[in-house]
Amino acid sequence: MVPNNSMGSNPNARPQIEVRGQTGISSFNSQLGIDPNQPLFILDGFEVSLQQVVDLDINRVASITLLKDAASTAIYGAKAANGVVVIETIKPKPGQMRLTYTSDLTFDSPDLRDYNLMNAAEKLEFERLTGRYKSFTGLPSQLALDSMYNRRAGLVAQG
Repeated sequence: MVPNNSMGSNPNARPQIEVRGQTGISSFNSQLGIDPNQPLFILDGFEVSLQQVVDLDINRVASITLLKDAASTAIYGAKAANGVVVIETIKPKPGQMRLTYTSDLTFDSPDLRDYNLMNAAEKLEFERLTGRYKSFTGLPSQLALDSMYNRRAGLVAQG
């Protein structure tokens, strides 16, 4: 597998696989959308694409065989010039149902131990000191702000 630094850690990028090295024809990749250096993938006797191999569940694989010499060309023809990856999957047993379930359960929560967070009383005092409960328009709105502050102070006192 050739490292592809231009794709970074993109999980959707298909890997670049070379079995017998690169040929001199590398410009076809961008023009045709295929990689001419990619090996032939055979899954249970049928030719498949690299995407189908990447999407295959690893728990279903029984064996993987790499063919990279003239024998692969003799068996699979000119398509096997860059090598062949033969993948055999586990065959289902007749009369038995196979059920597979895979789960990945994670819980993430931020670590707030290093932060100096305010409790309710400190927050109410901070709001009072910054002028949150001070009216600049007149007495009727100041009475409403005082009422709001007293109600919140009572709730803080109750816990």
